[in-house]
Amino acid sequence: KVPEGKLTDVDKAIHTWYKRELARRLGISLQELSEHQGWGESLAQHGARLVAQKDAKSILEKAERAGRAITDDEVLSTLQRWAFLRNTSRQNVMPKGQDWVFSDTL
Repeated sequence: KVPEGKLTDVDKAIHTWYKRELARRLGISLQELSEHQGWGESLAQHGARLVAQKDAKSILEKAERAGRAITDDEVLSTLQRWAFLRNTSRQNVMPKGQDWVFSDTL
């Protein structure tokens, strides 16, 4: 992270453009993208997680209206959209010779 005093006006303009473009491409509002970003989570990861959460909510609502359980495919598609972080602490599930695994607490 760059100290606040070191950012130029160009740096700030590029960041603002990137944030707006990411929100547009993900189909979410700039306000949604700006809220509640988690620790260690990049802006792109945060955006992907917001989209996965919205899709999961929609799946749950449709299943409830239809009076059915969610399917394995629906769970899988949601997990595939989720932006998992690299985790170096999960030694119990880490394959031999690997330094990290994609892991998250859901």
